[in-house]
Amino acid sequence: LKDSKVKGCYEKSNPQTISENKIASLLIESVLLSVSKERMALKELSQSPAFFPFKLPILTGEIVRQFTPRIEVIKGVDDEFLRLI
Repeated sequence: LKDSKVKGCYEKSNPQTISENKIASLLIESVLLSVSKERMALKELSQSPAFFPFKLPILTGEIVRQFTPRIEVIKGVDDEFLRLI
């Protein structure tokens, strides 16, 4: 968010682009830590409202796993699921 011309009001700003897979993977892990679900689809994680100020790179489960060893990747039919181990 950024200040608008009207005091106390804010405008939407452009999202902060995260280009490093390591940082994006850590952000994905942080969402997994904050939810009560046992596992989540990577697509669902990537579209979490928690990332409203960020634009994440396209990630695969293996990329996330490479940078966050506390995550297990479970292959589904249409998506990959991630869970903390």
